[in-house]
Amino acid sequence: MKKTLIPLLAILCSLTTSAQRFKRTDSTDLLFSRAIQTIYFDFENDFRSIQGDLVADEAEYEKYASVVSLPGAQECVITRFHSIIDTTASWQAIMLITDEFSDGKRAYKSVCNRLKNARVVLVDGSEIFFKHDIEEAVEDKRFVTSYFYLPVGNPAFRNVKIEVELITLLGEYKVQVNVHSKPADTLEY
Repeated sequence: MKKTLIPLLAILCSLTTSAQRFKRTDSTDLLFSRAIQTIYFDFENDFRSIQGDLVADEAEYEKYASVVSLPGAQECVITRFHSIIDTTASWQAIMLITDEFSDGKRAYKSVCNRLKNARVVLVDGSEIFFKHDIEEAVEDKRFVTSYFYLPVGNPAFRNVKIEVELITLLGEYKVQVNVHSKPADTLEY
């Protein structure tokens, strides 16, 4: 009896631990989905609903802390440029800065996967996922960028993109997420 009870208890403990690990992952993914949804849809308000305190006031722009952040982000800011032509703001999260390419690549891939799997709930309760164009991280490139967007009918979101970037600069690797409007490159002012 004891011989079968001990392995059975070990299996049950293992399954319970695995289930808790998956449950934790699911809740983190849910938090990520909710945060990116809030950030994305606040673009229509120029991110004013999620704007915090002023962080930097420069000649060309102002930076504000974001009151909504992505899980794991080191810093989240909203940038408002002093431009007559384009008055929209941008939102940015610094996810990681490291000296190791492998760590940067892992973080870049993780953020891309989280965005790819993020569930966005629309007003009618339906769920949609971001369409994406994911670029593979390669060490010999100065920057790698993946794009995400929602196929929504609202013209205010026609050019809104989420970019995940892995940037190499002076031996450092930075993973960042940007949410902004990116008009077609052929648009002339």
